[in-house]
Amino acid sequence: MLAVLFSNGSDVTRCCLPFKVYTKKLANSCAKVAVLYSQVKQNAIILTFNTLRSLIMWSNDPALYETTLKRMYNEFFRASKVGGGSYDIQDGLRTS
Repeated sequence: MLAVLFSNGSDVTRCCLPFKVYTKKLANSCAKVAVLYSQVKQNAIILTFNTLRSLIMWSNDPALYETTLKRMYNEFFRASKVGGGSYDIQDGLRTS
């Protein structure tokens, strides 16, 4: 389902760029989804990361880049804490 949502990530980014509130919300949501390696399918992660990449490049906002990167680290820590260290999801580990 997420792959369908983010299949037109660049178009979504263009719509959100004029509005700082939506830009920040989209960046936070994409950062969270992009590192949920044990719960989200591979193609959804790639499309979400692509959307996030477009958002960061087109916004030209260093503060947005910094906060998004911090959010990704925090969400990766949460995802690893919940299921990243288990042997059961080693085949689902796609992000390092």
